[in-house]
Amino acid sequence: MDTEFRDNIAELLMQTGQAHLKAFAATNGVGPNWSIWYAAYSRDTLAEQFGMDFHKSQLIYCLMNADVEHQEHNAGAAAS
Repeated sequence: MDTEFRDNIAELLMQTGQAHLKAFAATNGVGPNWSIWYAAYSRDTLAEQFGMDFHKSQLIYCLMNADVEHQEHNAGAAAS
């Protein structure tokens, strides 16, 4: 994967996370439907800036899988 592309996607996810935290300030950004919110928030930007035209459900699936991988990686790192 192109480093610049990866960095741009990471930046978009960080911006989306900041917006989610603001939108859900009353719960400190916690919400069981975070992936639905992230998908709705970032879908247009992904299409416009990166040419990635996801159906919302596809994007939710990708976000949930990435979250599982991230949690597994962190659990493995903590166990080391």
